[in-house]
Amino acid sequence: MKQYKPLELAQKPTPLHRLNRMSELLDIDLWIKRDDLTGDILTCGNKIRKLEYIMADAVDKKADTVIVAGGIQSNLAKTTAALAVRLGISPVMVLAGEKPYIAKGNFFLASLLGVETRFVEISHPSELATAMKDVSKELENEGARPYIVGFGASNGLGTMGYVEAYKELTVQMRKEGVEFDHQFLAAGSGGTLAGIMAGSIFENSNSLITGISPWLSSSEVKESVWKCIREMEGFLDIKPGSIKLKKDVEVDDSYIGSGYGIPTRECINAIRKLAREEAILIDHTYTGKAMAALLDYVEKGRVKPGEKVLFWHTGGAPALFTLEAEKEF
Repeated sequence: MKQYKPLELAQKPTPLHRLNRMSELLDIDLWIKRDDLTGDILTCGNKIRKLEYIMADAVDKKADTVIVAGGIQSNLAKTTAALAVRLGISPVMVLAGEKPYIAKGNFFLASLLGVETRFVEISHPSELATAMKDVSKELENEGARPYIVGFGASNGLGTMGYVEAYKELTVQMRKEGVEFDHQFLAAGSGGTLAGIMAGSIFENSNSLITGISPWLSSSEVKESVWKCIREMEGFLDIKPGSIKLKKDVEVDDSYIGSGYGIPTRECINAIRKLAREEAILIDHTYTGKAMAALLDYVEKGRVKPGEKVLFWHTGGAPALFTLEAEKEF
């Protein structure tokens, strides 16, 4: 069985620390895992952990081009492009929607890299996979050796990045002498949640892990989580179906609001609260909605006073610079 050795692209370990002011305010013991601080390369966030494995596979396959898809403010697209440039591989971004009149946030950062960008109109995220395949065929006909990065980098390879992240967390927890009752994170395409869930099994953790969906239904995210875990079993050369979760995958899709990338009032309040209490920035697409959910769980008593809670900060803050401060805040 091939050994999948990741590239060393991220700065690790990322910090784990207690949010003292928020803990006092909420009457819980709140900690944060700063996976927004994974590197110096264009604020890559959680995507870089997945891409350490995926880009290693692209290099191994001698790809000269990588194709990645997402929304205009896609953290994955920007991060893949940045890492590809660093590795000497040509990136192509396939983005949903029309080219913006003014480049802002992540799209601005990607534009600085001189990335080739294709814009496509879609009605569902699944259509981006077809668009990437079309671009790949076109590039192959031109003599290129393209490599398609899975949607959201959520596949078996990418999932291994967050199994390793959970091992890292476990070492930090032992050092700090803390065990978490709850863990919250944004669960977009499911790969990060899949890795954390699998990692919690390998580390024999009893934390209740809750993914907060920013756009897909809970059933779609759960399906992706299990797909990632089963694919990962193949890469790890372990018996299919051997990874069994102690509890069902917890995904809450009730904080999406009007849609992907559209901030809810609760999301804006969560962004403001964390900034004003802890001077930490979260975004309105992913982490802001996850923090809004955490705050609501506390208010409704689903997280009880004094419980130990971990918030995974998976990045995305550059997207804040697409908002109109006077209108949103």
